[in-house]
Order: sequence, then C-alpha cells, then structure tokens
Amino acid sequence: MRLRIAPSPTGILHLGNLYSVLANVLFSHKYNSKLILRIEDTDIQRNKINAIENIYEDLNKIRVNIDESSKNPGLYGPYKQTERIHIYKFYIKKLLKMGGCFFCKCSFKRVNILKKINLLLGDPPTYDGKCLNRNYLTGKIRLKVPKTGICVGDYKINWSNVDMQVLWANSKPTYHFANVIDDQLMKISHVLRGRDWLTSFPKHILINSFLGFNMPKYYHIPLICNKTESKLSKRLDNMGIDSFLSLGIISEAILRYLISLIVCVDVSNISEASSYFNINKLKQQNIHINGKKLILINKMCLHEVVHDVNNVIKSLIREGCFNNVMELCVKKSLILHDTYKLLCFVFWDYKSIKMIFMSNIEYLLLNLLLIEYKKLIIWSKISIQNIHKKITNYLGLKTRTFCTILTPIIGNRHSISLYDVYLIIGQKVVITRISLILEKIYNKLHQHI
Repeated sequence: MRLRIAPSPTGILHLGNLYSVLANVLFSHKYNSKLILRIEDTDIQRNKINAIENIYEDLNKIRVNIDESSKNPGLYGPYKQTERIHIYKFYIKKLLKMGGCFFCKCSFKRVNILKKINLLLGDPPTYDGKCLNRNYLTGKIRLKVPKTGICVGDYKINWSNVDMQVLWANSKPTYHFANVIDDQLMKISHVLRGRDWLTSFPKHILINSFLGFNMPKYYHIPLICNKTESKLSKRLDNMGIDSFLSLGIISEAILRYLISLIVCVDVSNISEASSYFNINKLKQQNIHINGKKLILINKMCLHEVVHDVNNVIKSLIREGCFNNVMELCVKKSLILHDTYKLLCFVFWDYKSIKMIFMSNIEYLLLNLLLIEYKKLIIWSKISIQNIHKKITNYLGLKTRTFCTILTPIIGNRHSISLYDVYLIIGQKVVITRISLILEKIYNKLHQHI
C-alpha cells in the first residue's frame, strides 16, 4: 500500500494540515505502507520562498518519516508538480481525445458573475456549459460533466450540481487534474484527506473514469475547527509549528495532542497510537481545539525534556542560529544572569505582555506592520528597516516611540537588538506575536466602550 501527503508551498503547515499528515502516518505505520511526500507547487504566483524547505523542517519537528520525496527519491518521481508538466500535457491531450473535456473561451470574470447569480437564485454555483459544444481548439480546458444522473460514492450528488471544473489554464494543470494523474502514476492506493475535498470527489471520479484509471481508496477525514468560545484567536486559526513553539508549546506536545485527537485515546507516540488506529472509526464530526488539554499535554512533555534544556531552547530558535544567539547575548552580559535574561525574546509570554500606550495609534501601527510583514518576500534586516522607515514617516512617529511600541514583540527592553531578534525568530513567529498583541489591544480598547 502507498499513501501520500501533498502540501502546497503557498503557506505554513497549520494544525489542520498536520492532523491530516498524522492520520496518513498512523495508517502507514499500522499497515506497513509507504508514505510519499509530493509538493503541489503549480500555483507559482502564490508559492512562498523557502516554503518547501519549511515543510521538510516542520515534518522533522514532529518526527514524520517519509519513504519517498525529492530528498529521498524512489521509482515514481519527480516529486514536485512543476517538474511533471510534460506528464500532465500527455494526459490532458489524451483526455481531450477521449472527449472527457473541452476548450472554453469564457473569461473567469463571466464565470464568477454567473456563479454569484446562481447562488443568489439558490442554484449550485456551476458553469453553464456555454462552450461545451462549440468545438473550440484553444482556451481553458474544462471537465465534461454529465447533465443527468447521480454520482454515487462517499458523497451522493446530482451530476447537474457538479461544476465543469477548469483542468488546464495558462499552460499548466489545475490541482484537480494534476492530483489525479499523480496519484495514478505514483501508485497511490489510499488517499486520506480532509472532508472539505468531498465536494471535489465527483470530479476526481470522472477524471479517473475517463482515463481508465484504477481509483485509489478515498477516505475523507474530519477537519480541525475552532469553537467560538476557544481561547485561540480567530487571527491564529492557521498557526503553524513555529508559532506554537514561540508560545512555549514544544513539538512533542503538538504531536501527542494531534495523534490523541485522531485515535480518541491519550497516547505518547506514533507506535502506540497506531495500535488504536482504525480508519473506519474516525470521528464523523469536525474536531475542535481544546487549548487546556494541549497545555496539560505540554506540561507532561516538559517533565520529560527538563534535562535537555539546550535542545528545547534550540527548538524555539530558527535552525542553526543557537550559537549565534548565545554569542549576541554574551556580548551584552556582565554576569551569567544577564545572558539568560537577554533570552526573554525566546521565552515570550503572551499573558505577561504589557502594552505601553494601549492606544488607537498603537493599534493602527501594528496593523500596518502586520500587513507589510505578510507581504514581505525576503525577510532581511534591510527590507524590515525599509518597512519601518515608510510607516514611521507615514504616521509621523519618532523613532523612540516606534521602538517602544514594538518592544512587546521581542519580550521587553532587556533584550538584544530588535532586528537581531526578528531574524532569529523568523517572519512567521513575528506575525503570530503581532496578531496576539493586536487582539489584546482590541479587547482592552473595547472594554471601555
């Protein structure tokens, strides 16, 4: 048996992604299956720099062992979709020849307006088939969907409610087409993915059927959701491993918590969890994060790593930065106590954040920074300084006031320089911290309304 995890390098691996990854890991461990890592990177405009490397790092942090990938290739590569375009070209031509798809010249604008109108009328947001029988030889390529009948499977639906999905546009495949081709050619036997893909399942059934493929066995597993009463911020629903680490949640706790959610039993490792794992007995309803339980598991894990403090500190700092961090702290220290006091930016405590002003200008500044930081492609001292200069000029702030407002991001005034901290903890963690601070300011300001 062969399974795959197929992240896209358009963002971080958040808790929902990791839950799905670990469900695949448990299945693989229980049935001695091969686990393949495929990078679905055809959405080039949205791909993030270093995102692929970050995926590997995050999987390592929760000790996920991959059998085949770009770093450990097997017989069925390449393992990046951008390196497989020639394969997709062959199969899209085959699908056209078999009459399973057609060329469409409708603009995306027209189709989007059409779908919005359909929704307002209470109809499914589907393409109307305007170009279905025009016999065009160029344009986007759409899937041909039956007009009558019912798609029977995990998700019963009238074919008339299934969209004629775009399979090829701008000289490259869309997710739906490339995904099916890759699963077939990489000999994937079982697909475990989130329930949010259920509505796309009929399209994948059609593509497999048109091309005469043997379909993998699909399982659609629950999604991780937030309760409205949860303490996790709405801004932070998609928090990744680095963000949790920066809040003092160690990677071992994240692993244990997620695998316990999957098997509904408190377990300490993958091996133990796999003995309880049953794909047919997974919860049917979506899963909500229980922050208190995560903290309790973290407490237990901390007892186990207390004798390995340096490695814990290393896990909170970007890979390879530990020695540099200690050198920066020692340079500003007179006694040993000073060195660890300067590490306050590592042991950042959301609860103990003390805002200086709690004002609207502070709230505006941090919101502007958050927007600019998220847009930043290269996280460097110069690029960060340019953002700061632009915003201080725009708001007419003095440098001292600006730096004072930013102090809570790095812990307190007793730290190494702001820019050193930014580069050490990384872009994702800085964004997470600002999001938490903004929520705190927002709540404080609205207490007085």
